[in-house]
Amino acid sequence: PAGGVTEAIYVPQSATDDGELSVMLDPSLGAGMLEGLGFLAHYPYECNEQTVSRFLPNLFTVRALNELNISDPDLESQLSYQLGIGVQQLISRQNLDGAWGYWPQQQSTPFITAYVLWGLNSADALGYPVSLDNRNRAADYLNSAFVAPADVTNDWQLNEMAFVHYVLAGMGRGDAGRVSTLYDVRERLAYYGRAFLAMAMHEMDAADPRVQTIMDDLAGAANLTAAGASWSEAAVDYTLLGSDTRTTAIVLGAFTQIRPDEAILPNVVRWLMSARTAGRWATTQ
Repeated sequence: PAGGVTEAIYVPQSATDDGELSVMLDPSLGAGMLEGLGFLAHYPYECNEQTVSRFLPNLFTVRALNELNISDPDLESQLSYQLGIGVQQLISRQNLDGAWGYWPQQQSTPFITAYVLWGLNSADALGYPVSLDNRNRAADYLNSAFVAPADVTNDWQLNEMAFVHYVLAGMGRGDAGRVSTLYDVRERLAYYGRAFLAMAMHEMDAADPRVQTIMDDLAGAANLTAAGASWSEAAVDYTLLGSDTRTTAIVLGAFTQIRPDEAILPNVVRWLMSARTAGRWATTQ
């Protein structure tokens, strides 16, 4: 028909005669994100990472809708309920050193502590108050866990540092000197680690020319395919729950914050939306 679009569909070799094709249509690339929220809300595990992952996407979705002047009372009510339970659980599980481990009363880790702190800071910033004392105790732990990047053997720890710097910078507790030492070894960082480092540096000084150096490197590393644009790590960082889908999302976040007019961004969103199965992504991350 006039103005129509022809879409080719690849039939998998494993398809059988009694199979079926389901077509899901969304009004925009981003509209389908809401489908994944139900999966997270009913995720069966109660570790600290999952507790944050249950409310953080809802939090960011409500923020996005608010910026678009769209009201969704049901989603906001769901978010308030999840935050009320989630924040209470997390505060009760905070270790004596101010940090968190994967599970209640487990040994503290910088990654999980930074992830929880990111969630609590984000909730507070959107108008859901969280005790500053609890958040500062977590930040103090992260600062005390600092190791000079030149002394770190495992590269995943450098990626962890980049995430920690990003979270601390977001709450006004960034350390320019420590960030600089990580920038000096940036070639050892995964793409998502470089993205977090760029966002941390940009948060502390938007005019820092080193930020653009990192962004140029990331732009040059993009994979361009018929499905869109993405980033693939040389090795998946399982220790920090990594995946190429998460890396692509984090790099997209860096471009959105630092270079929002980059022409590649719609194709990054297109790739991320095509990476879903049954309306959701493979992991809570």
